[in-house]
Amino acid sequence: AKLEFWDVYRITDNGILSAFNAANEQLRKQQPGQEVEEPEEIRIDTIYAVDSLGNVDSTNIVRVDTVTVANPNALAQQSGPLFDLLEVNQSGALGLAVLGTAEGNQRDEVMDFLSRENIKPLFPARIHFVWSRDPIKDVETGELTNRYELYAINPPAGKDAAPLEGDHVVSASANPDPQTGEMQVSLQMDQTGARIWGQMTQKAAQDQNREIAIVLDNEVASAPRVINPILNGNSSITGRFNTQEARDLASILEIGKLPARPQVIQENLVGPSLGKDNINRSVKALVIGFLIVLAFMVLYYSTGGVVAIIALFLNLFFIFGALASMGTVLTLPGIAGIV
Repeated sequence: AKLEFWDVYRITDNGILSAFNAANEQLRKQQPGQEVEEPEEIRIDTIYAVDSLGNVDSTNIVRVDTVTVANPNALAQQSGPLFDLLEVNQSGALGLAVLGTAEGNQRDEVMDFLSRENIKPLFPARIHFVWSRDPIKDVETGELTNRYELYAINPPAGKDAAPLEGDHVVSASANPDPQTGEMQVSLQMDQTGARIWGQMTQKAAQDQNREIAIVLDNEVASAPRVINPILNGNSSITGRFNTQEARDLASILEIGKLPARPQVIQENLVGPSLGKDNINRSVKALVIGFLIVLAFMVLYYSTGGVVAIIALFLNLFFIFGALASMGTVLTLPGIAGIV
């Protein structure tokens, strides 16, 4: 279990929405037989009359011009290879940190599109896309759907590691808010974690109360919005949780602080061939069994047993000689025939 805390991009950040649109158009151009239409918007220019002193008379309209221009931020026709799979959160109704949603069985295909060499340069250089851990709920019924949210992590400049990881979490618990009664998750950091958490929350609070993603094993467990800087390491995460959801999030935060490094106690390598011990045991069993059969033949049949044993050895000699000369092997039915 790897718990991390990351800054995230918003759908309203400069260039994000236009990058999705450009990616969809780029992918659509690669489809044979597809005509690409530029997204458009209508601009109306109004020309007013001007008197001899240069004053504009807003009540006297001389001409109205309607011009159609390209709109890079519009989602072109809401169709195309990417937009057929990913429903972009253009309005921000799902939260500004949510870039879009997709069906569970289409997430890999969306990621394949976004990771292509000709698509990645359209987005910020070090952006990293991740999916939500759980599917979203239906607004009307409250039931879980099969759609997952897409987030974009914003790594620190010059670093690949998360600013804060789960080993700095001291404790996490679910409890009701004393004032509102709603379920919340209380989170406590150690001294180092409190300092880093304070820097992250202060930066987020000062930048239009941005969100911080809580990521477990490369999946977003939650992305709470920072209202105020948290400088003492004690946080409260709210979000209209029910009791079970609050407990689940608290458990995730608790798991992230536990060491889960594997320790190799014993290692065995099993190959497709027989092991040395098995071969030795098989040869030993063959010799003992063969000697028992010879002894039984001599004791029970006397001279006739000796003759049968000699005939068996001669038979084996000729059979193995013939097999060796022809380069063939003896199968189990052949061995049974000898016996």
